[in-house]
Amino acid sequence: MTLLACQLLSGCALLSTRRPVDLPTSPRPASGSLDTSSFMAAPEREDTDNDAIVRIVSRGTACTGTLVAPQLVLTAHHCVAARDDYGEIVARDIDPEELEIEVGGDYLPWRHSAVREVLAPPCGYRTGIGDLAILVLETPIHSIVPQDIELGQAPVSSQPVEIFGFGSCATSAGGLRRHLRAASGIQEILPSRFRLSAAICPGDSGGPVLDLESQKLIGVVSASDMDGQEATLGPTEITRIDRFGDLFALGSAVADGASAAELPPVTSCPGR
Repeated sequence: MTLLACQLLSGCALLSTRRPVDLPTSPRPASGSLDTSSFMAAPEREDTDNDAIVRIVSRGTACTGTLVAPQLVLTAHHCVAARDDYGEIVARDIDPEELEIEVGGDYLPWRHSAVREVLAPPCGYRTGIGDLAILVLETPIHSIVPQDIELGQAPVSSQPVEIFGFGSCATSAGGLRRHLRAASGIQEILPSRFRLSAAICPGDSGGPVLDLESQKLIGVVSASDMDGQEATLGPTEITRIDRFGDLFALGSAVADGASAAELPPVTSCPGR
């Protein structure tokens, strides 16, 4: 039986080793009642040269993020949640100095960036509702064009998308690099998330989901049902960004020099 996103997709993306995911006897959905009959071989996809898609490293785990402004990186909240001595996620964020941003899509990053501030809603520590976070960098990255985002329009059913990530499955070959993942169109819309089928690997958590036509970012990878093979499509949950405009406004204000402690916190945690 698969693990839920190998314990939140990032938990098994160790830097020193890649923990395999057990092959499923029957697929299990990320959450709720999602049709699991669509486990199938995914078509071959080319990778991307979009350097706005970055890798986030912390305490031996890794996630994916996206530069959405020169000083702001968007990722999943559970990627920056603190863990206790047993490795279990607790309801607080890790310290910014424990995070590092790696820029570059191949085996060796060409830039490392430090994080000054972690901004997130008071939910989403274990995926689910509110699984978004913005990392404010110590210094802006002006050499990369930030990824366009879509905050003014909600996703729609059957909308075609593209998903990217730095993840690696148990059977992956070719080393660490940025991947374009095979994915279906949007299958189900919820107030704060949407669901689809995608070929996700541990380490893809926080990766961007782009509208295929506009190439604007509409969501972030939150959780997926995986079997250890990067060619398998499984039920996947994506956090919508259009429900969290206050988080992006807070990030912009902090990047412009405001103190997060003096600004209203992000309080929105939309319903299921």
